Amino acid sequence: MTPLPTDLAQIAGITDNLVLRNLLITQRYHDLSRALAETMGNDRDVNWSTFATWASKTAGLSIRDEEVSLALPGGATLPLGADIPPSAAARPYLPPALRDIGAPPALVEVLARFDRARGDTDVGSASIDWRKLPDRMNFIVNLFRSRQQEWSLMDPPFNDAQRQAIEGGQVPSPSLGKL
Repeated sequence: MTPLPTDLAQIAGITDNLVLRNLLITQRYHDLSRALAETMGNDRDVNWSTFATWASKTAGLSIRDEEVSLALPGGATLPLGADIPPSAAARPYLPPALRDIGAPPALVEVLARFDRARGDTDVGSASIDWRKLPDRMNFIVNLFRSRQQEWSLMDPPFNDAQRQAIEGGQVPSPSLGKL
C-alpha cells in the first residue's frame, strides 16, 4: 500500500527553493493518487490527484522558465493553445461512459457552459486565452473527460534517480533526465 504523505506542512514551508518545493508537491500528488487508486480498488479510472500530478508538473515548467505546455507521462506534452487530440489512434475521443451525459443536472449545466467541443470531437477543446476562466475550463473539462481512463497518467512523474534526489532535498541535475 502506498503510504499517505505526512510532510505536507514541511513542503509548504519551503520558501527559499520554489523549484524543489514544486517537485515535492508534484511527487506528493502522485503518491496520493496511487494511494487513492489502491484504496478504491480502481485500476481503470484516474482520480483528481492524478490530474493534479501532471498539472503541478506543468506548473513546474513555468517556475523553471521553460516553455509551458501540459506535461504528460513519457515526455509527451499537450500545448495549451491547441485542441486536445484523442489519446490513441483508433480510440474514440471520449470513453463510452462519458460521451452522453444527461444527469445530474449540475454536471449537464457545467458541460453546456464550458465544453466547446460538445463531447463529440477534439475540435474546440483548446484554451485560446488561458487567462480567461471559460477558456481554462473548456480545456480542463475536455482533458478530464478525454483522459479519464488513461491509466498511463498513473505513471510516476519522475524517474527513480530524480525521485531520490527530490526526496533528499535536492533539485535533480539535468544528467538525471528532463524534469
